[in-house]
Amino acid sequence: MRTMIHDGSSEQDLERYARTASPESVTMAQKVMAAKPRSKKCCASPAKTDGWFEYTALDSQGKERKGLIEGDTPKHVRQLLREKQLLPMEIQETRSAS
Repeated sequence: MRTMIHDGSSEQDLERYARTASPESVTMAQKVMAAKPRSKKCCASPAKTDGWFEYTALDSQGKERKGLIEGDTPKHVRQLLREKQLLPMEIQETRSAS
């Protein structure tokens, strides 16, 4: 729960967590959702809708891979590529998947 709050999760994420969590966690989630929203000064940049990114990355054998991936931000895309065992070299946002 603390991670979700710290990461700036949306109210929908908290509600989803509350439905699947223990009764003790539900109470905490309800308290968090009922709390006053933080001022914009302390929050990270506003949530951005998913976008498409072109990437160039190296696989585990050192071979260059290029592709298109959907993500929130370049940082999110780098994380997704690392989860796929790829080393991001270049990431560039594109307008659409086509």
